[in-house]
Amino acid sequence: MCTDFILPFDKDTSIISARTMDFVQSPTLAYDTFVVKAPCNLTFTANAPKGAKGHSWQNTYGFVGFYMAPTPAGKAPTPPVVDPAKLYFSDGMNTQGLSAAVLWLSYTDYEHPAPGDESRCIDIENLVSFLLGTCASIEEVIENLADILVWLPEQLEILMPYHLSVHDRAGKSLVIDFSSGKKIYYNNDEIGVLTNGPTYDWQATHLNYLYNSLTCEDNGLNKFVQLQEKNGRQYVTSGTGYQYEVLGAGMLGLPGDSTSPSRFVRAAKLRQTLPRTYSSREGVQYALQILGRIAVCHQEVLVYFNGDGTKADPMNSYDRTLWMTVRNHTDKILYYASAQNHNIQAINLTELDFSEQTSPTMSSISTGSWFVDSTEILA
Repeated sequence: MCTDFILPFDKDTSIISARTMDFVQSPTLAYDTFVVKAPCNLTFTANAPKGAKGHSWQNTYGFVGFYMAPTPAGKAPTPPVVDPAKLYFSDGMNTQGLSAAVLWLSYTDYEHPAPGDESRCIDIENLVSFLLGTCASIEEVIENLADILVWLPEQLEILMPYHLSVHDRAGKSLVIDFSSGKKIYYNNDEIGVLTNGPTYDWQATHLNYLYNSLTCEDNGLNKFVQLQEKNGRQYVTSGTGYQYEVLGAGMLGLPGDSTSPSRFVRAAKLRQTLPRTYSSREGVQYALQILGRIAVCHQEVLVYFNGDGTKADPMNSYDRTLWMTVRNHTDKILYYASAQNHNIQAINLTELDFSEQTSPTMSSISTGSWFVDSTEILA
């Protein structure tokens, strides 16, 4: 589970996107997430079938990515080796303002390399690194993937069935699905949202067919009746005004549950309620408002089956929001917060040195104060 979206925008408005990372924490395994700086010209080598080396590249662009390190129960989180070329990123943004993020999609069927294809192979775990390191735009993403085979061993497809959401600094959005052993590209400029299953084409049809009429605008059909007392009795009258809190029916009928189709619809309709012109600060705050409406609470979604289809303990495994990020593609700033620290932290990529002479760096996203002590303002 996850939700990714981009805010609507007009000319000269900052391009803002955001996502939740929803994942299972269990009594036996948890995750600590690290934010990592990957300088330019690092050499990456993907994996190919049968233990062979896959496609190799140097990252033209530096990037900041999010890496989730598994932590067995009862053990303190251990920072991984600070080597971005050996880490698998689930989200990030590069110095050109391009972001790439993986989200769960159970229907995924990756491409199937044949003998001799090793140099073209990139396993899905390395795909975010490849896109962030080599692409500055949606057009370059499609171009650079043209001769690449994205794969994963069949026994692992059910453990890591991902599709991707990509946004660039021009505000263009792309969904990359893998179905029947092929890449499928969807232009996501209009809807601007991605969640999980079913596939994106089904989600778009579901949204447009059933929820196009939902609106927050006032109209003649949405007037709320007034109650008026006369001689001790209540009478329904047309009234002289509105109950202001229900103008436009408040998107009455907007799904509020945490299933993937409902989160897709909710994020798509809520982004339509926002202005298309805003400052960078306003845009980040608007994104946080939507994130607050789609985040999944601690024990809200019960996981009954594991990724491999075996039965999970229904009392122990819950899929919930672990962290969230807001991306300012124009100013190249990453904002993030975790489930246990909602204080927004920011990393300005323009103030980091990504030159090849610099070393990679990393930090746990759980660092920092989780509240601001404002007692002194009233002292």
